[in-house]
Amino acid sequence: MDIPEKPKLLSRIRGSMSYVTAHRKAVIEFAKRHDLVYFNSVGSRDEVPVIRGSTAMPKYIDNSYSIGTHAGYDMALVDRTNVVAYEGYASSKHRWYVMQIDLHASEHLPYIFIGTRQQTKAYYARVLVSHRETGYISPDMIAPGNVQFHSRYAVIASPWGMPVVHRLLSEDIVQSIAAHHHPFAIEIEGNSMSVITEATAPNQQLLNKLLHYGLWFAKELDKRLA
Repeated sequence: MDIPEKPKLLSRIRGSMSYVTAHRKAVIEFAKRHDLVYFNSVGSRDEVPVIRGSTAMPKYIDNSYSIGTHAGYDMALVDRTNVVAYEGYASSKHRWYVMQIDLHASEHLPYIFIGTRQQTKAYYARVLVSHRETGYISPDMIAPGNVQFHSRYAVIASPWGMPVVHRLLSEDIVQSIAAHHHPFAIEIEGNSMSVITEATAPNQQLLNKLLHYGLWFAKELDKRLA
């Protein structure tokens, strides 16, 4: 094995440290701005809710965790890394920012996933396998005339979850999602929803958009299910 020269090795270590620090700094500043409690890492003894969902595949690593209440909603944000692998597809490493928001209106929502182009074919395959009752929803069943939405997003749900899909994805909501085309996936199940995005270099603008998009979607969901 070739050992790098000492100056090059020190430079590489410093670069790695600054990269990690930049990630944590972005989440720390976001947590302070919105009065959330920040954890550098979360252990088994910490009494905080675990963010599960489609990003919680085997061997995931959570680097930062923030929890609190904002605009009347309990929420948590995690910086999560993992490798997505599925037989027949190329494996890929990802760094996600997942914001989970507890809803007010329901405790028994069916699984619904509104994915973006950020998710790989292997990711979608794992979602479908982990929720075998679900499948892709035909564009003809959701805003059939909105080409923008269907060119950027895919909806996964079960047959018995379709009433919720139709109540939530009304024409105005679909139009708003399509118009902003944020790289945010939505995952709904039980009494919570999560907003998911991938970023190698997060900043305050991205995290603030994640928060505002999540709150907007949660409020719309609660309004339609009340």
